[in-house]
Amino acid sequence: MRIRGTMITIVLLAAAALLVASSATSQVTCSASGLAQATITPGLSGYVYAGDMGDESTPLNNVTVELYCSNNIGQLGTRVASTTTNTEGWYDLPIPGVCEYYNILETDAPDCASVGATTIGGRVVTSNWIQYALPLGGRTLTGNKFWDRSDPQVEALRQLEANSQRLPYIHFDGGIPRFVAVQVPVPDTLPDDLVVRAVDFLERYRGLYRLADPRFQLYLNRIVSDDRDGQHLFFGQHRDGIPMFAAELAVHVEGDDVAAINGNYLAEIPPFPPPAITAAEAQAIALEDAPGTDVEPIGETKLMYFNHS
Repeated sequence: MRIRGTMITIVLLAAAALLVASSATSQVTCSASGLAQATITPGLSGYVYAGDMGDESTPLNNVTVELYCSNNIGQLGTRVASTTTNTEGWYDLPIPGVCEYYNILETDAPDCASVGATTIGGRVVTSNWIQYALPLGGRTLTGNKFWDRSDPQVEALRQLEANSQRLPYIHFDGGIPRFVAVQVPVPDTLPDDLVVRAVDFLERYRGLYRLADPRFQLYLNRIVSDDRDGQHLFFGQHRDGIPMFAAELAVHVEGDDVAAINGNYLAEIPPFPPPAITAAEAQAIALEDAPGTDVEPIGETKLMYFNHS
């Protein structure tokens, strides 16, 4: 009887063990199923790099990237997610809910400006904005890349703030400094030549003015002196020797300091097609439209560009 009871006990324990094992296996399976569902939840991801577009050698860390949800193709909509890049420049934005357009917005790193963006499954709207439209199924949601580069204008502004003996006052219009008030000493290494000193200032801070090469983009138009030891140099602008009418940049020098710079100019003169009429035809049109009688031209008719800004 003892042996039989022992056998019954063993059988009951084995059945209990199987029941516990079956229950534990069921719990693991549910847990694994839940993890699998979380893994396949779609997200929009990519990288942010520093440098020229296409250069992936320098990832940018701690850059803010946000996801917006919109039902209008031309609007960002409501922010639904936000993250920052890691040390590899990587970001991953979860997609909560459903909307017609998903907009990835990258915020430029400090003292940087966007260079460009690329995407595989979306659409580049601007250098900071990539857009995805429904449906997302079958689309590549990763590989959304942004590039930022140090902004030469910001760098030049920091340099100007460091070198000026007074706090610079700058009025910007359309990204162009139309008026700058400073007190920047002229370097002792420069000769006592007003033009050399003025051009040197424009060269050193050309990033601020968004001028690629002031020495070749500008030409001296006139110099005006005042009774307070002030010298005012007015530079015109040209492209390939053709002057730009109504484009001027003035450098104001007081003693051994550059005191102010102002003007209305173009950061870049685009290439233009050849003129549609000859100089003689242009002169004839001007004479015909001029008021009065016995009107005669004065000077030489020249080809010029016109600054509309």
